[in-house]
Amino acid sequence: MKKLLLRLLIVPMVCLGQTATYFNDGMFLLVAEGESVEGPVLQIGNTNSRYKFSIGAKRFMNEWSKQGPSHHCAIGVGHIANKIDKLGQILNIDVMRIC
Repeated sequence: MKKLLLRLLIVPMVCLGQTATYFNDGMFLLVAEGESVEGPVLQIGNTNSRYKFSIGAKRFMNEWSKQGPSHHCAIGVGHIANKIDKLGQILNIDVMRIC
């Protein structure tokens, strides 16, 4: 049986994925801002958290999945999507923001 852990903090977060594509020179960055919120999470041996997005869970999953993301993504503390947009401009990499 999987154990549950209760998160006690609400923390601004950003989800970042690097996605390979046949368009736009082969890759783009996929970004979504949200919050890591209080609640039970599965303890499955890796870092796990409960997230809330401004567009809701269903719309987030649909919009994120439509972009064909890779399996892994990075979760960071803080709302830094604007910085990721600027990085994309500097590196000439497209950035797709979900929310």
